[in-house]
Amino acid sequence: MLSLSRAERGSVTAEWALALPAVMVALGVVVSSGHAVSASGLLASETADAQRLVGLGIPLTDAQARIANAYGDGVRWQISRDSESSLVCVTLTRDHTLINGFGPSLELRSTRCGLDGDPTD
Repeated sequence: MLSLSRAERGSVTAEWALALPAVMVALGVVVSSGHAVSASGLLASETADAQRLVGLGIPLTDAQARIANAYGDGVRWQISRDSESSLVCVTLTRDHTLINGFGPSLELRSTRCGLDGDPTD
C-alpha cells in the first residue's frame, strides 16, 4: 500500500482546495444550462398550446387564462394574423433567471404559426 508522508498529504489537501471551487462552478454552469434548456422546451410547448387555442377561435382572455393556469404567470403574448394566408402566429416571451431567482435573467422567446380557424374572420 502506498503511504503518503505528512508533506504529501498537505499538498493533496491544497490541490483539492484549489480544484474544488472550479469544479463547483463548472457543475453550476452545467445545471443552469440544463435548466434553461428545459425552460425553453416548456415555453415551446406553451406556445404550441396557445397557438392551437387562438387558432380554434377561443377568446384571447380565455386562452391566456388556460395557459396561465397550466404553466404559470409571467408570459408576454404577441399575436399576429395574416388574412391572405389564413395564418395566426403566436409569440410567447418569458424571463428566466438562471439560478432560481438569482443571477442574470434570460429572455426566452418562442413563436408558432398555424391555420386560423377563428370564425370571426
